[in-house]
Amino acid sequence: MDVKQFGTLVNWITCTGTGRGGSLSVGIDAHLYVDLALHCLVGKVLTKKKFHVQTFKDTVRALWGGQEGMQVLDMGFKLFHFIFNDATEMARVLQGEPWLFDGYAILLGPWKVGLQTDQYTLECLPCWVQVWNLPLEFVDAKMDRAVGAHIGTVIEVEERSIIQAKNEDDM
Repeated sequence: MDVKQFGTLVNWITCTGTGRGGSLSVGIDAHLYVDLALHCLVGKVLTKKKFHVQTFKDTVRALWGGQEGMQVLDMGFKLFHFIFNDATEMARVLQGEPWLFDGYAILLGPWKVGLQTDQYTLECLPCWVQVWNLPLEFVDAKMDRAVGAHIGTVIEVEERSIIQAKNEDDM
């Protein structure tokens, strides 16, 4: 089963479910779809405003490189299911965070097999932080990690160095 067929199946299940508390019996082996789930994300647009869903889908496809075959499924409540062709494409999108749509953050998280739309909690937005005007003795990776730990979970600290330049009068 390819990505497009998988997206169609997930969309069909989403549209034909019996609602909250109900059950849906589908004659498929869920284990067949676990591998595809490894390159799926769930995303939520962090806004209370209404927006045009097709514009959102077109925008993320353009932002993420117009990937051929990538599926974007509307799950309702500003929640979307992104199905990538492979895990490499998905990893590239995650590396590029944070993403914005119309000035609003797109929170991303892993798609979990069997989880219902109202069970997803997306509450983390990776962002890049730069601190200015630190005394020079505090400009090092250890201090960067300490400052970052006060803001949230540190994902990565960029190694940097202080370059000492000489002007022509010193030569």
